[in-house]
Amino acid sequence: MPKPIDKEASLKLCSDTHNPYHRIVREFLLTAPTLDAEPVRHGRWIPTEYDSYADGAPVWDKWECSECGHEHNGEEDTLTAFCPDCGADMREGGADNG
Repeated sequence: MPKPIDKEASLKLCSDTHNPYHRIVREFLLTAPTLDAEPVRHGRWIPTEYDSYADGAPVWDKWECSECGHEHNGEEDTLTAFCPDCGADMREGGADNG
């Protein structure tokens, strides 16, 4: 997966070097396309309702996204890796991440 770079910081590095190719690299950076990238949002599924117990623990059947409040109905094994509403990445440990 491509990773975006900080164009301004790269131009500064290019101007600070005595590399004979700095003009070519600088010209490339000035004309290269840019991305409108957002930082990855991380969230977690928060259990909000349960309807029964199994082995002394609640069986949760309603969950909420910690970032936007989107509700998910279903047991833990039906939780998605990303919130379908805000796109937050929920993979940092499943239902217990955060």
